[in-house]
Amino acid sequence: MTTPSKKNFSKRIKNGEITPVYKEIPYSPPHLVYESLISPNSFLLESVKGPEKIARYSFIGFDPYLIFKVKNSSVEITTKGKRSISSAAPLPRLKSLVTAYKQKPIKSLPPFQGGAAGLLSYDFVQYLEKLPRTTMDDLKIPDAHFFMIDKLIAFDHKKKKAWIIVCPGARETALGYGYTDADWGEKYEEANEEIEKIKTALRSQLSALSKDSNAGGGKQKIKLVYDMKKKDYEKIVKQAKEYIAAGDIFQANLSLRVSAEIGRTKPWELYKILRSINPSPFAAYIDFEDYHIVSSSPERLISIRNGIVETRPIAGTRPRGKNRKEDEKMRKELLLNEKERAEHIMLIDLERND
Repeated sequence: MTTPSKKNFSKRIKNGEITPVYKEIPYSPPHLVYESLISPNSFLLESVKGPEKIARYSFIGFDPYLIFKVKNSSVEITTKGKRSISSAAPLPRLKSLVTAYKQKPIKSLPPFQGGAAGLLSYDFVQYLEKLPRTTMDDLKIPDAHFFMIDKLIAFDHKKKKAWIIVCPGARETALGYGYTDADWGEKYEEANEEIEKIKTALRSQLSALSKDSNAGGGKQKIKLVYDMKKKDYEKIVKQAKEYIAAGDIFQANLSLRVSAEIGRTKPWELYKILRSINPSPFAAYIDFEDYHIVSSSPERLISIRNGIVETRPIAGTRPRGKNRKEDEKMRKELLLNEKERAEHIMLIDLERND
């Protein structure tokens, strides 16, 4: 049964509330559901494993009605296959796209019910502050890249439930169209038809997938390439320690890129391998068509919900013990370790002050 009913949807429209239209579907592992729908310009944000507070929901988005890209101060917007480029300020432009469709979320559904999903690169800081550009742009990845999503599948792992969600009228609203009550009735019917199409596609594709499809093909030898020689990296570590001792900085993030050719392995196969060996609460697979993001992280950088900003840094860790006694021993070891305590306090101070 589609919720809300057409009658209730119409009532909400008269009250100025556009709500998603949704239908519950049988619960299946999100990565299998995504594999049955996999297509360019789509994503899977998956909580594979973790505490319920941070690993409760997963989301699949596909068929975006608008694609937003920023590179070298140019904003590129693609909708209905047509592309426009401007020099508009990126963040206000993205905000205007998100707020154009004034949807009221359904409280009983997972928190993301349509909107923008994508990435902001570290280089995006150039649009927020005036900083010198000292890095080489060899990967050519956009500074920002977002999908505007009005069709998605949401999962609640606590309740073992899943829903197809469609946002009626979002595509046309982005193009500046307005609606009468009669138009909204038509949009409701279109959303309902779209839900049924997705449901039918899922049913036929899921039955063809193996339930234990969890990893890719055979092993391949790969060569790891470091973007810096060991002696050069040791040199900048020494410099950073000197800056810290002088009081110029508190810490430095001395990243080292490691790359490898993955040969015949497909990005999606790589994601399945990663999620199997490192099941985390913040895993992601994003198909941007020109490139892919494969990610699995235990950390949440930042979230904002109901006006509350939360960050969850992870500093020192220890393995779980075989029993409570061993767990307690590991916990005390962490608490009494001067280096681990200093790192944890430093991270908290850094994130709070930023």
